Amino acid sequence: MAHSRRFSLSLRILAVVGTAPNAMHTSAAIAKKLSESAAVVRRHFRLLEKSGFIEKRRGYKGGARLKAASHEIGVGDVYLAVEANWLASNDPTISRLLKRAREEVVVVMNETTLAQILKYMKRGPISPSKGEPTSSKVPTKRVAGLSKSRRPSGLV
Repeated sequence: MAHSRRFSLSLRILAVVGTAPNAMHTSAAIAKKLSESAAVVRRHFRLLEKSGFIEKRRGYKGGARLKAASHEIGVGDVYLAVEANWLASNDPTISRLLKRAREEVVVVMNETTLAQILKYMKRGPISPSKGEPTSSKVPTKRVAGLSKSRRPSGLV
C-alpha cells in the first residue's frame, strides 16, 4: 500500500476548521496556516464536502465549516473518505479477507475522533517516554522500544 498525503492533510484541514467549528474558514487562510497551496486545500475541501464532513459556501464570507460535531467525526471515516481503494485486491480469493480486515481497521481507527485530536493539539506535543505534553522549547528524548507499562501483556 503506497503512502499518500491525502489522509494526513485532510485530517489537518479538519483540525484547523474544528478549532472554530461554526466559523467559515477560507482555503487561503487554511493553506497559510498549514503551509500548503490554496488549490490543494480546495481539492481536499471537495473530498471532505462530498463525504459530509464539511459544508462549503462560495463568494464573499464563504469558506468551509464542520458539518458534524468534532466528536462525531471518526479518524477511520476520514481515512475511508480520502483513501478509497486502500488494502484492496482484484484477486477474488483474497478480496473478501482484505475487505473484512479493512472494515476492522476502520472500526479501530474510529475509536479516535476529531475532538480527541483537537484536545491533544491544545495540550502540545506528546513525550514518547511519558505520554505527557511537552514544551516546544524542551527537546524530547527518543526512547527505543516500548516501556514496561506500554508493552502488550504477553511481553516481558
